[in-house]
Amino acid sequence: MKALLHRALRELKANARLRLGVWLLTALLMALLLGAQCERLADAEAAYAVQARQLAAVEAALARRDWPQLLEAERVANTSFTPSFWQAETEGIAQAMLQAAVNGIVEELDLRRPRIKASLGEPVPNLPGVCRVQVELSTEYAAGGELRLIRAVATHNPRLFAERMGLGRRNARVAMTLTAYFVADEGGRAFCDETPETGAE
Repeated sequence: MKALLHRALRELKANARLRLGVWLLTALLMALLLGAQCERLADAEAAYAVQARQLAAVEAALARRDWPQLLEAERVANTSFTPSFWQAETEGIAQAMLQAAVNGIVEELDLRRPRIKASLGEPVPNLPGVCRVQVELSTEYAAGGELRLIRAVATHNPRLFAERMGLGRRNARVAMTLTAYFVADEGGRAFCDETPETGAE
């Protein structure tokens, strides 16, 4: 084996055309690998940009001061707007529902070694009766898996919103922060609404 290696090195030193061919082949392979990686990264960034624009539009809509009146009008009219939101009686149920939904996406896409953690619910400013619950998802993915994950999140019903997304190049791991908005059942209070404590006098 060493003899063959020494012979190949001698031939490379002695033959300029052979050296040039080896360098050209190496450069071609590196260019192909780099091009494929850049294409995958560009597709992922483009998909993420779409999600970012959608999230910005949702946040802008939620910031409107007339949303309480609009939501009440939707409830009264029993339109198809409400099903886009989630519904849960307690914070624990909301966390369990969100974790189950994300776990279902992970299983459907056959993602590897997922880590899923839901946060505590919090009220949405200037929007009574609406609570926001987030979940942190970190998972390994095969080639193209990150795009399928983005598509699954974007088309999920009730709606899920990807607020942050990071791709690990070395270990092919994706990390996402997903948000779900929960509304109270008709005539009820949202689980994150502050309830003032009343003590006996």
